[in-house]
Amino acid sequence: MIVGYARTSTTDQGRLAAQERDLTEAGADRIFGEQLSSVAKRVKLAECLAFMREGDVLTVTKPDRLARSTAELLSIERQREGIAKAKAAGKYKGRPISIDAAQIRQLRAEFGPATIAKKLGIARSSVYRALGAA
Repeated sequence: MIVGYARTSTTDQGRLAAQERDLTEAGADRIFGEQLSSVAKRVKLAECLAFMREGDVLTVTKPDRLARSTAELLSIERQREGIAKAKAAGKYKGRPISIDAAQIRQLRAEFGPATIAKKLGIARSSVYRALGAA
């Protein structure tokens, strides 16, 4: 699938439609477009990258529409490549569990949440969360 990304600043009103037209002519099956200032958070770009699957091709009208700098552009390509490689190797499984809920429940018989948090070196909110899940 060919995925397109178009972006213009808020002052370039007519150029977004032109980019979308060019992406359609280039064969884009799905286009993510947004119109925002150059320093704003690019929500549609994040959606676009999350939408893409192995074998998809990302197309833009110009490289500066995708990234604000060469360093950012390389970061986006390397990040996707690294995640794909880690998933293929079975190493990308998310953040490991760092709180033992059973231990927290056991300590609750003797101590309050603040003391448990201090003993385990975790936040008090984590203690409440673990106790609430029980």
